Amino acid sequence: MTTIKVTCPECGDIDLVPGDLSLCIAPNWATYSFDCPECGDKVQKAADSEVVDLLSSAGVPTVHVPAEALEPHTGGPIGYDDLLDFALVLTDDSAMAAGLARISTPLAPRSRKRRIRR
Repeated sequence: MTTIKVTCPECGDIDLVPGDLSLCIAPNWATYSFDCPECGDKVQKAADSEVVDLLSSAGVPTVHVPAEALEPHTGGPIGYDDLLDFALVLTDDSAMAAGLARISTPLAPRSRKRRIRR
């Protein structure tokens, strides 16, 4: 079985198996983490592309963070009432059309191609 040598700031070098680590990859950064079996501390370290490649090829479980998760968001969190209001709008075709009209831009008319029937 593959062993991976990592360093705990308290305990020094430790040998772990791929299942003992986790790798988190985002568009602009990556980290790996593990729980030290000696002292129990949760250790997290930055991972450059070489470390990402090595850990991935060894079979370390990986989480990919989508870019959308890192975008700035404004306003408060969505609440239960917001979700219920949205569900009600989805059942009302006219309310749905009005809501879409407020946020969308009209499309340019498409030219229709004639179909030739044989």
